[in-house]
Amino acid sequence: MGLAIVYLRVSTEEQAKHGYSLADQEELCRAKAEELGHREIMVFADEGISGDLLDQRPALAKARALLRTGGVAAFVCMDPDRFSRKLGIQIHLTEEIERVGVQLSFVKFDKQNNPENNLFYHLRGAIAEYEKAKILERTVAGKRAKAKAGKPPGFLQPYGYRYIPEDDTLRVVPQEADIVRRIFALAAAQERDADIARKLIDDGIPGPRQKHWYPATIRAILDREAYSGIHRSFRLDTSGKSLNPYRAAGAKVKPKKRPEEEWLPIPVPPIITREEWEAAHAWDDRRGRGRGRSNPQALLHGLCSCGLCGKSVHTTSVGAIRYYACSGRHQAGRLNRPNATEKCALRYRRAADLDALVWTQVKAWIGNPEAIAREAAQASKAAHAQAGKERAEIERLLQGLQIEQERTMTAYTRAWLTEAQVAERMKGIGNRQARLLQRLAGIEDTTKEVSPQEVRAMAALKDSLGADLDSLTLDERRHLVSLLVRGIVLSPEKTTIYATIPEAEAVWQLVAAEGRIV
Repeated sequence: MGLAIVYLRVSTEEQAKHGYSLADQEELCRAKAEELGHREIMVFADEGISGDLLDQRPALAKARALLRTGGVAAFVCMDPDRFSRKLGIQIHLTEEIERVGVQLSFVKFDKQNNPENNLFYHLRGAIAEYEKAKILERTVAGKRAKAKAGKPPGFLQPYGYRYIPEDDTLRVVPQEADIVRRIFALAAAQERDADIARKLIDDGIPGPRQKHWYPATIRAILDREAYSGIHRSFRLDTSGKSLNPYRAAGAKVKPKKRPEEEWLPIPVPPIITREEWEAAHAWDDRRGRGRGRSNPQALLHGLCSCGLCGKSVHTTSVGAIRYYACSGRHQAGRLNRPNATEKCALRYRRAADLDALVWTQVKAWIGNPEAIAREAAQASKAAHAQAGKERAEIERLLQGLQIEQERTMTAYTRAWLTEAQVAERMKGIGNRQARLLQRLAGIEDTTKEVSPQEVRAMAALKDSLGADLDSLTLDERRHLVSLLVRGIVLSPEKTTIYATIPEAEAVWQLVAAEGRIV
């Protein structure tokens, strides 16, 4: 009677709540397909992926692609909820399946093609979406009520503490608390994060969860105010962040800081005094050392990369001299690879020399708008070509995984593999496909045609700034560099500066400032 597609989806929370694991769903869906008279069955499973997503579910994407090729007679799913708890996605998938003449069937819902049943089907989807929203609302309300009562959330168990569920409290772990005090004392003594991590490693002290000490681990401990006796709950709004693993790079949701009046302070047993906390962070404020703060002297902050290993390039100091250094060569890079002995061979570049080189090129571009237009077009084509190569490579790997999947199914039909072996292989293939699809979604089409309006705007900027560009402040120079430089690649033989030309509107804003860079 033709091929039947079985689609399975489960998230960790729903599996625990309803008890329908992927194996349970597959057994019931296969039985349903056989009941409908189908003997040829292909199973597609998305594990741990939210139904709020549509295009980021690799198994569903393959099932939909198979639908479009024809030859599919039935599409079987456990429940409409497995499509999604969002009514819009549920309706879209239903129409897509039925449009190609495929029978849609559910184990837990009798889908019929009549107005009354369709109305109930849509109402059921709307109710499921409403129930999910209410569950989320009740969960947040429960956490807020618990915080107002002064009880720490169950997930709050930073290094140095253990959460005791019997009485909803945090208990100090003495051995770990001593390490926390040492970290804060070293930070107050103006030690860098990487140096603190190295000292703990050299003393043979295991990190949190018996792992290695990293500069980022040190920074996370120093940034946690709970060690001084207070945890501020509901400080960040993380709505949508849980779906980040499946979003494209440019679409990831960042936590947003809530207004301070919404924060709920929760007292916890202190490990350090408030004075020790402030002493450690006073050094942060003087050095600009905290997370997200750029080096105030770095003209090219965030623009340089290594032409040998591809890693980012940052600034470092040796005595009173500043350098640009590849993170694969710097001490922090070696800490992140504790078992590796090799390091990047790119030599340090004196910051004053590289800054002067790039600034000279930027001044030349400002003085000749047609030249930067030509170079920006060339850089855009080069970036587009690189993106095309990466896209082609990912598509080649995806085709290889598709062939691997087909071979696995062939081996199963010939009884060379057991169901458990097939499930394990298909899970691994699905995970690799998901990672490749995520990379593919993050590749942007960087082709950009330079318009005559942008060239005219650059000419007006030249007249507005005047001839004495060297009189601009460091912040003003940095702003111009960020507008006109796409990126800088440092290699042993040469330095490559890639140009970009900003949108005309951004340039006209500078022109309107009458020579002031704001």
